[in-house]
Amino acid sequence: MAKNVATPNSSPLEEPYESFDLLYPMRQEDRKKLKDMLIGRYPVNPVPYSVLDYLLSPRVGKATPVCKTVVEEKRYYDKDHVMAYSTFYSRSFRDIKRECTRLHFFSRRLSAIDLADLRDQQDFYLGFCVIRPLPLRKIGRTVLTRQRGDPALEFPTCNGNWDVNIGGSGLTVKGPAFMEQDTMVAACASTALWMSTSNLAHRFGQRECSTAEITEIANQYLCHSRAMPSEGLLCEQMIHALRSMEYDPLFIEASDQEETKHLIYSYIESEIPPILLCRLATGGNHAIVGIGHGYQLPIKKPLKMKIQWENEAPLFFARSSQWIPYLLVNDDQRGLYRKLTFIEKDAVLLKDRIKKAHPDVDISSIDFNEWHCPVVIDMKMPSAGYDGGEQVANIAGIIVPLPRGVLLTSEQAELKAALLIRYLHWLIRQLPPNDLVLRTYLIPSNEYKERIEDSEMDVFVRRLYRGKPMPQWIWVTEISSINSYNMREASKWLIRGEVLIDATSNPLTPDFIALHYVTPDMGRVATMKPEHEEPEQALETVWFSQKDKGYPGWVR
Repeated sequence: MAKNVATPNSSPLEEPYESFDLLYPMRQEDRKKLKDMLIGRYPVNPVPYSVLDYLLSPRVGKATPVCKTVVEEKRYYDKDHVMAYSTFYSRSFRDIKRECTRLHFFSRRLSAIDLADLRDQQDFYLGFCVIRPLPLRKIGRTVLTRQRGDPALEFPTCNGNWDVNIGGSGLTVKGPAFMEQDTMVAACASTALWMSTSNLAHRFGQRECSTAEITEIANQYLCHSRAMPSEGLLCEQMIHALRSMEYDPLFIEASDQEETKHLIYSYIESEIPPILLCRLATGGNHAIVGIGHGYQLPIKKPLKMKIQWENEAPLFFARSSQWIPYLLVNDDQRGLYRKLTFIEKDAVLLKDRIKKAHPDVDISSIDFNEWHCPVVIDMKMPSAGYDGGEQVANIAGIIVPLPRGVLLTSEQAELKAALLIRYLHWLIRQLPPNDLVLRTYLIPSNEYKERIEDSEMDVFVRRLYRGKPMPQWIWVTEISSINSYNMREASKWLIRGEVLIDATSNPLTPDFIALHYVTPDMGRVATMKPEHEEPEQALETVWFSQKDKGYPGWVR
């Protein structure tokens, strides 16, 4: 083999994989190096600790960190940082480098030999984190797959599929987008827009923009200051940016706590990361992104919605959001996979909680009459040695980046489904059950057809759905029971059928795509055809089967 020799007038040839290094979190010196790279000397918020906590946290029942190997990829050109550099940092007197460092995380111990072909390590790939060459707020594009302690009790639903190339080896990681704001090119609003839309781009093929592009688009109109350095965005600017990125954004004012929690959950279940607009107890406005939720057992007496026509028995139903104890959020100031929990609205309890969490805050400046949706964001990261307690905040509104063409909201779809269930009970002359639970989510119709093929849905219903023309997006309302939702095992979360609603339909018309409903005596299916002007016409021809039975719903 030829030897790499330097001549008097030349430098040594570059060595293979010279820009790569292997670090092992189990080793003390490597752990210190990781901490120095992520946190540095002057951390300004808990974000770097959240990444380190992810790497060092053990799996349930294990004592060793989940991450066994870190592949350090030096001299990496990150597309978001390059765009920020060309837009803003290239004009700085102080030199800001273009090259970043990208860290890749694996759940098994790798050797230098493995760098030659990492494709065999796909099952062990946890994700990546870009370290930007900035003096502060260095955490750039980051995607880490969630380590679920109990898969039956936590659901990180909003995940993109990210293709990564490491020295010629192609890998894929499934997870939500995350980034720390740099306060120059992107403040929290621009970063929240990037996290939400990047997820949608890598999940549903929607348009993707860099943080620099988002900030510039948002500042085309309603400019209240310079675009960069970014001083944050108004709600109207965020909505304008989403429209320019070919979304149909929906703004929801948060006036009722239970309703707000349900709406956030419904879009998270649809894998559409909603942007939560918050007012912090410590002062200032903030934007974070919902990416998942927990699950709580049991709920014996959930709150119920009521639908009733005059002189008819009402339909009572609980919403599946009643079983949600917390949301998972990505917060560019507090880190990834933070738990957000709704808390009591009582002013006395709120004051006590704020004083305990933020003893230096002057609560006399807070108008608790405007705090309709108080929450706390967890900031405890024990594996990284950081205990920041909790951040108290109030959710003031929600921005949902709906894909273009989705006209019906989750509320409207749920109401259509509930009215249809009630109408069917009237037709068959049966009283509605008092234990109904409805779960509504949005999904591309082609994906729904693919997914049900592997389900336990009745084969006739399955074939009927797969062969039926449908719009690009549909709302699905699963029909279940309180007893089913309180089962510990996901395989026993049975549904009694579903209602399929056209996401482009008018909210005031009672049309539907299909109704599949299993009552104790039999299963029924009705579909609406183009020639049907009223739902009554569709329900005149119903398929019956005494063999039809409940089956597991969609569990991620």
